[in-house]
Amino acid sequence: MDLHRGVPAGVAAGGRQSTRQHERQKDIHEGPRRKVNESLQHVSAAVAPKFEQFTVTLRVHRFHSEKLVYFLFEQVTRFLEKVWPALGERLRVKPLECGRKMAHNTLPSSIADKLLAAVNPERLLQTATALVEVPSPTRSAGAAADRLAAILREDGFTVERPEADWPESPAVVTRLDSGRPGRTLQFDGHLDTVHLPFVPPRFERGVLHGSGASDMKGGIAAFVEALRVLQETGALSEGGILLTAHDHHEGPWGDGRQLRALIDAGYTGDGVLLPEYLGDRLALAGRGAGIFEVTISREEPPVHEVLRPEGLPEVLGAGVELASRFARWQPELEQQRDPYSGHDSVFIGKFHAGEIYNQSPRECRLNGTRRWVTPGFGKQAEADFHRRLQDLARDTRTRVSADFHFMAEAFRIDPADPLVLALQSAHGAAAGGPLPLGGKPFVDDGNVFCNRAGIPALTHGPLAQGAHTVNETVTLDELVRVARVYALTAAAYC
Repeated sequence: MDLHRGVPAGVAAGGRQSTRQHERQKDIHEGPRRKVNESLQHVSAAVAPKFEQFTVTLRVHRFHSEKLVYFLFEQVTRFLEKVWPALGERLRVKPLECGRKMAHNTLPSSIADKLLAAVNPERLLQTATALVEVPSPTRSAGAAADRLAAILREDGFTVERPEADWPESPAVVTRLDSGRPGRTLQFDGHLDTVHLPFVPPRFERGVLHGSGASDMKGGIAAFVEALRVLQETGALSEGGILLTAHDHHEGPWGDGRQLRALIDAGYTGDGVLLPEYLGDRLALAGRGAGIFEVTISREEPPVHEVLRPEGLPEVLGAGVELASRFARWQPELEQQRDPYSGHDSVFIGKFHAGEIYNQSPRECRLNGTRRWVTPGFGKQAEADFHRRLQDLARDTRTRVSADFHFMAEAFRIDPADPLVLALQSAHGAAAGGPLPLGGKPFVDDGNVFCNRAGIPALTHGPLAQGAHTVNETVTLDELVRVARVYALTAAAYC
């Protein structure tokens, strides 16, 4: 049933609002529900039982705000549940925006309640513990990948093990297919951990401790639990789930090659969720970043400070000058802003020169980051960085070189993207309300998915603690929360 008459009169397709339209704000809010009611009168309730699945499609103009669209679909779903209770779990409400597909499902409460109840905390904890107890430093995550593959096979899933440019630790891939056309939602996570002393798992007072508990074996366990729940309940009415897990994430030991190879081999969905420890917001933008190491040097050897010849280039002074120039550059960079991800920046975190206190050194090194908010700006940011170093070399009569390691490109995600709407709806059902919109403070694999795969990537995981330390922790309550959000998001999105 196509309720195209659900678009209220007086809404301009171009999205601009005249004075007259401004006076019709109440009509814009009430009109869709009124039109839906009128259209439903032309359809007999007796028609519904003849179909295995009954889909209501609404056409919505771009003029409508995200908040209104979200509100409208929730209201229409509840209305239809009351009018046609016999439809039960076959009911889906899908908006279709004029000019492009939005296709976001608002789940009936019966399906949402079933998914929420199906998450098994004990089973989820067992999975997380089983993953944490296998050491998996970056570039050596093969044993953890084997453990994950075994868990999935025990649950009846077919598992692929593509090498993906890292045969030492083949990746883990599995799928859940509804058997009907629809979107594919990807669950993706890294199994490797930073190179710190291994901490075995222990569970005390509702908290799981151990290496990788927060980053991100706990989140991967929540993915697995969501996959089980969707399989057991049959709530995935369309599309499918693709779960991928890999090595080679954590730097500086890994360079991301395995994820890039998976993407290039076609292991991607229409959208992807990542369980990094960011649970207090829904990040719609993230900065691009490069790591730099600048080396300032001269030909003359090191010399005692009191024996320096006149005119000797001072590499230490040149390093100080570079730091000062970057400090003066920062206010200019802050003019480049994004409402979610913040502003451009340059940062020096390490400065090294000399061997002893009274020696004029031959070399000085500075390490730091350059970050930017504009997608696609990475090459220009690197070129501008090198130009500034050339100016420094000329002005200080030193040799200046730099290694600029490109980490990831910046990204932005449309707030009206179907995956955003699905996750917000899921979080509302699981946690009582939508997440505040914000930016991602760090670079993760979501940057890679957005730019290399060209799909929306949402980072949302448990509110965990101690990432990149020997004190990683995550509460079981948080793992249960995100497992529910993942399952609900999948059922709504696919």
